[in-house]
Amino acid sequence: MKKIFISLLGMAGYTPITGIRKASYSFDNSLKEKFGSLEKQEYPNMLPLVIENFKDYEHICIYTVRAKEIQQKILDFEKIDFKIGINGIAIPIDKETDQSYFLKQLNKIIEGDYDRVILDVSHGFRHMPILSILSLFNQNVRNQEKIE
Repeated sequence: MKKIFISLLGMAGYTPITGIRKASYSFDNSLKEKFGSLEKQEYPNMLPLVIENFKDYEHICIYTVRAKEIQQKILDFEKIDFKIGINGIAIPIDKETDQSYFLKQLNKIIEGDYDRVILDVSHGFRHMPILSILSLFNQNVRNQEKIE
């Protein structure tokens, strides 16, 4: 079964890189049943959590140049062996306003050869999470079993 986890990368960081502390994360009971428990409870943001806890998923990162720089520093600091743009699939967005390109790429992935798709809209690009949710609604009408 081919599974993919799509992360919209934002610029949220944490101490000592940006002065923001780590956040606590946990799965509710339904997510624990489906995915097990988290490797640890504190993460600087969702990207390290996703990479460490969804290892059987392919990863796609959608990012601006600046977001990629910040998130790669966080992964390196956390000692997570994942290179944005090398591991998984990367979709760089040169301009935050490039909504048409973003939606075409996102729809292509979701309609592609994956049995399961998870999209993390917890941070990134302000308007991109909203567009992503609209795209998921559209895709979910066509294939309700595919979107997790």
